Amino acid sequence: MSTYFVFHRTRVWHLPITQPMSPDVIGWSNDYRLVALVEASSFQEAWEKTQHVEKPWQSNPGVTATTPLARSTSVGDVIVQTPIRDGSFQIVANAGFHQFKPVSTEVNAR
Repeated sequence: MSTYFVFHRTRVWHLPITQPMSPDVIGWSNDYRLVALVEASSFQEAWEKTQHVEKPWQSNPGVTATTPLARSTSVGDVIVQTPIRDGSFQIVANAGFHQFKPVSTEVNAR
């Protein structure tokens, strides 16, 4: 079990993400805000726990929301696994996730 930081993109995303992209193309980290810390065993589980299904995801077990209102995690959003190591930064893609390597591994929790 790890802690995952979930960041939602603050600007509208118009491009499909079908291949890995560089941090400057996606606007990391200026165009993102921290919405949750999630206890999960994988990126997939962290994504699933931040989906509105039968109730707001903020009330899901293992989720600490940093905002009372937020949409479901979607394409273009970023999930970061802690502790930080190679492969810790993943962007939600059209199908699955793509790893990216930020210039700095400092997580901006603004």
